Amino acid sequence: MRQPHHAAPDSAEPRILPLPTAGIAVRGLLDESVAAASTRNPSAGSVSVAIDASPGMRVLGDAGALRGLVERLVADALAAAAMRSCGDGPSLHEVVITVIETPDAVELEIADSGPSASEHDRCPPSVRDLATRCGCRLHVTGCPEGGTAVTVRLPRREVRRQAA
Repeated sequence: MRQPHHAAPDSAEPRILPLPTAGIAVRGLLDESVAAASTRNPSAGSVSVAIDASPGMRVLGDAGALRGLVERLVADALAAAAMRSCGDGPSLHEVVITVIETPDAVELEIADSGPSASEHDRCPPSVRDLATRCGCRLHVTGCPEGGTAVTVRLPRREVRRQAA
């Protein structure tokens, strides 16, 4: 007798199911953040953006909060780079986003060619609160060639088993 179309065939062969992907794809998050910030700020169209992040890199955390934090930092960097002027020479308008993995964290550095900004200007209390909700630490520094770099440090949250 034939089985109905919706019934699974009776088979002794094991089926391989795809593993669920855990975490947030960093490259996708950065691409979306740059696109959103560019749409909101028309002057950002003059800014060159370079992203150096492995396509398969993922981080754990609250996707909405992390997206909000990264979008805000990218938007601030694009705005700063767009207003850069360098006197007689050509103006450099760029944002470089670099992501590195360390044994205990993933670090995103968002550097711009705009005027140097203080930590309070680039990371006001609202941004710090958002970073805390994401479990991140922020570090702001002036770039030697001008501009500002904000580093977002996302600690790895791995569960380690202990032998009994």
